[in-house]
Amino acid sequence: MKRGVGLASLAVFAALKAHAGLPPAVDPHWRLVGPFRAGWGEMVVGIPQHPDSFVFGAAGGGVWRTDNAGRTWTSLFDKGPTAPIGAIAVASSNPDVLYIGSGQPEPRYDVASGEGVFGSRDGGKTWRGLGLDDTRHIGRIWIDPANPDTLLVAAVGDFFAANGERGVYRSTDGGASWAHTLKIDEHTGAADLVSDPADPKVIFAASWEARQYPWLSYFTPITGNSSAVWRSGDGGVTWARLGGGGWPAGPLGRISLAAARKDGALRLYAVISAGIASGLYRSDDGGAHWSRVNDEQAFTSYYASRVTVDPRDPDVVWLVGQSVRRCSDGGRTCEIVRGAPGGDDYHFVWIDPAHPGHIATASDQGVVVSVDGGKTYSSWYNQPTGQFYHLATDDRFPTASIPASRIAAPRGSPAAATMARSAKGTGAPSAATSATTSFPIPPIPTSSIVQASAAPSPVGMRAPEAAPTSRPIRCPTMVSARPRRNIASSG
Repeated sequence: MKRGVGLASLAVFAALKAHAGLPPAVDPHWRLVGPFRAGWGEMVVGIPQHPDSFVFGAAGGGVWRTDNAGRTWTSLFDKGPTAPIGAIAVASSNPDVLYIGSGQPEPRYDVASGEGVFGSRDGGKTWRGLGLDDTRHIGRIWIDPANPDTLLVAAVGDFFAANGERGVYRSTDGGASWAHTLKIDEHTGAADLVSDPADPKVIFAASWEARQYPWLSYFTPITGNSSAVWRSGDGGVTWARLGGGGWPAGPLGRISLAAARKDGALRLYAVISAGIASGLYRSDDGGAHWSRVNDEQAFTSYYASRVTVDPRDPDVVWLVGQSVRRCSDGGRTCEIVRGAPGGDDYHFVWIDPAHPGHIATASDQGVVVSVDGGKTYSSWYNQPTGQFYHLATDDRFPTASIPASRIAAPRGSPAAATMARSAKGTGAPSAATSATTSFPIPPIPTSSIVQASAAPSPVGMRAPEAAPTSRPIRCPTMVSARPRRNIASSG
């Protein structure tokens, strides 16, 4: 019965279309039409060997790279099977080795999950799936500074279900195999990792009991008694939970960590979401004792809580939230150095240890780069990574009127010819004669093969006048687990 109704509906639609004299449907091709307005950037890291090179992961837009300090960006992961990127790391011993962890590590009710870890050995030109598909949300990746094949992954896990694929994973063969070295319970994962700058065998992990339910308020604290800081003295093979003097009592929420050396001693910073006990905590003895040095709560939440130590000065830390704060005096005194009055919702700050004037920030507004210590920044109007919450269409098929200033095509180009053919016979003016262009809108593809025309070339400061073209991109059917695969980039 349903099959018959469906066929009848298709027949009626075809008849109406023929009666209206509409042109035949265009091939199911996608093309990039903008807007060149960035969206949520989760994390950005630089490449100290190449001070103008940065790589960022977008909450819904894959992986992007710049080699000119943010003037243009190139997409590296168009052919990847997942779009949300939660963590990204570049090996300090070999800048061609990159690892990304997919899935956003913030437990919003509309958060997007990922499909594990991916690695590249050629600076992002090609990628290989490295497993851990069921971790769903990854908060941080740490790479041994001396060996790019040794890495740790902090997996938050599935926010909406109990699953055992949470905690810290360790690999010594570049992700070919994994050991689950910190496994707490099916509700508690890991959100952050940091190592002692003087001894990479000493590593700290932040665990987070993070479960979300659709009926909870957006502002419900995501906390638990298993949220804590853990220490490893053997490179992440074994772990011991820390506590002791000054550490707040649970339940605790998200914890973010940073480490530095101060007068030869190991200093730790921890941003802790803990209700009235929230704030910035500091330990000057490697985690044995803690003190709350800043009780402001604007930078403590499950949404934004990262902390970054200035590589020039262990008494200076950078905190994120609605704005970016630069805090001196060991974190006690803060000033807002970037952020709109209404809040830009920053998620990460990266400072180049070799060139401290090079700073990059990731926020809900996109990723920007500074090469003068934060005095000026690049634009975030050059990244087509915006997240769209609503899309509207009208009853004109398959064309719609769009201002030509947005998508005007150069005369003689294939796009201009397509516009002219579309306009001919429909009464609509052509692109060359009207301020409003009739632009063909492709139908929704019905197969898993999507032809993409999102340009693999760098995205510049402004949207191009014509929609660029590129080769097809295969979008595989999403599954919870799949064999390891090689992924060529779109570059």
